[in-house]
Amino acid sequence: MSDTNEPDSCLPLSDVELIQPLLEEFRSAKRSERKHTIRKAVTTVMASRDIGQLWPLAQGNMIAQVKEVAIEMTR
Repeated sequence: MSDTNEPDSCLPLSDVELIQPLLEEFRSAKRSERKHTIRKAVTTVMASRDIGQLWPLAQGNMIAQVKEVAIEMTR
């Protein structure tokens, strides 16, 4: 994974800890069902932040970061 000091390349450690409980669900889900787990993880991270300040591009970057973490943590 990338350095956590670079906000565009990786989720902060606090956000990774928020989605940690969902990783087992991600691992056990069928490939077609993983999208639902990713959505739950993104919702969890966004709920912990003030999402009114996030532009759509920032939201898209967050979705990509959550997917990256989920995939890296399940390898």
